[in-house]
Amino acid sequence: MTIINCQLLINMRNSTKLKTLLLKYTILLDITQEGMFKLILTDKQTGKEELFEGESYGKVLSKAYSYLLKELKTPSYYA
Repeated sequence: MTIINCQLLINMRNSTKLKTLLLKYTILLDITQEGMFKLILTDKQTGKEELFEGESYGKVLSKAYSYLLKELKTPSYYA
Protein backbone atom coordinates (compact mmCIF):
# COMPACT_ATOMS: atom_id res chain seq x y z
CA MET A 1 0.00 0.00 0.00
CA THR A 2 2.82 2.43 0.81
CA ILE A 3 4.48 1.85 -2.56
CA ILE A 4 1.25 2.71 -4.37
CA ASN A 5 0.86 5.92 -2.34
CA CYS A 6 4.43 7.01 -3.18
CA GLN A 7 3.85 6.37 -6.85
CA LEU A 8 0.70 8.46 -6.77
CA LEU A 9 2.62 11.40 -5.29
CA ILE A 10 5.32 11.13 -7.95
CA ASN A 11 2.83 10.84 -10.82
CA MET A 12 0.55 13.69 -9.79
CA ARG A 13 -0.36 16.11 -12.53
CA ASN A 14 1.29 19.51 -12.50
CA SER A 15 -2.10 21.19 -12.06
CA THR A 16 -2.74 19.16 -8.90
CA LYS A 17 0.70 20.01 -7.51
CA LEU A 18 0.13 23.69 -8.29
CA LYS A 19 -3.27 23.72 -6.60
CA THR A 20 -1.81 22.03 -3.51
CA LEU A 21 1.07 24.53 -3.35
CA LEU A 22 -1.32 27.48 -3.70
CA LEU A 23 -3.15 26.45 -0.54
CA LYS A 24 -0.05 27.34 1.52
CA TYR A 25 2.07 29.60 -0.69
CA THR A 26 1.87 32.57 -3.01
CA ILE A 27 3.76 31.65 -6.17
CA LEU A 28 5.82 33.81 -8.52
CA LEU A 29 6.83 32.07 -11.75
CA ASP A 30 9.26 33.59 -14.23
CA ILE A 31 11.54 32.59 -17.10
CA THR A 32 14.93 34.13 -17.87
CA GLN A 33 16.12 35.10 -21.33
CA GLU A 34 18.28 31.97 -21.24
CA GLY A 35 15.14 29.85 -20.80
CA MET A 36 15.62 28.91 -17.14
CA PHE A 37 12.45 28.80 -15.04
CA LYS A 38 12.38 30.42 -11.60
CA LEU A 39 9.66 29.73 -9.06
CA ILE A 40 9.46 31.61 -5.77
CA LEU A 41 7.26 30.29 -2.97
CA THR A 42 6.17 32.77 -0.31
CA ASP A 43 4.55 31.23 2.75
CA LYS A 44 1.19 32.92 3.32
CA GLN A 45 1.52 32.78 7.12
CA THR A 46 5.21 33.47 7.77
CA GLY A 47 6.35 35.32 4.66
CA LYS A 48 9.32 32.95 4.30
CA GLU A 49 10.53 32.67 0.69
CA GLU A 50 12.17 29.81 -1.20
CA LEU A 51 13.56 29.94 -4.74
CA PHE A 52 13.61 27.01 -7.17
CA GLU A 53 15.28 27.03 -10.57
CA GLY A 54 15.19 24.52 -13.39
CA GLU A 55 15.10 23.85 -17.09
CA SER A 56 11.33 23.40 -17.28
CA TYR A 57 8.08 24.32 -15.58
CA GLY A 58 7.55 20.71 -14.53
CA LYS A 59 10.96 20.49 -12.88
CA VAL A 60 10.61 23.63 -10.77
CA LEU A 61 7.08 22.65 -9.81
CA SER A 62 8.28 19.20 -8.72
CA LYS A 63 11.08 20.76 -6.66
CA ALA A 64 8.62 23.11 -4.97
CA TYR A 65 6.16 20.30 -4.28
CA SER A 66 8.94 18.16 -2.77
CA TYR A 67 9.88 21.12 -0.59
CA LEU A 68 6.26 21.37 0.61
CA LEU A 69 6.21 17.69 1.55
CA LYS A 70 9.51 18.06 3.42
CA GLU A 71 8.20 21.10 5.28
CA LEU A 72 5.05 19.25 6.32
CA LYS A 73 7.16 16.41 7.76
CA THR A 74 9.28 18.68 10.00
CA PRO A 75 8.13 18.82 13.63
CA SER A 76 8.57 22.62 13.77
CA TYR A 77 5.80 23.01 11.16
CA TYR A 78 3.24 21.78 13.71
CA ALA A 79 4.59 23.75 16.67
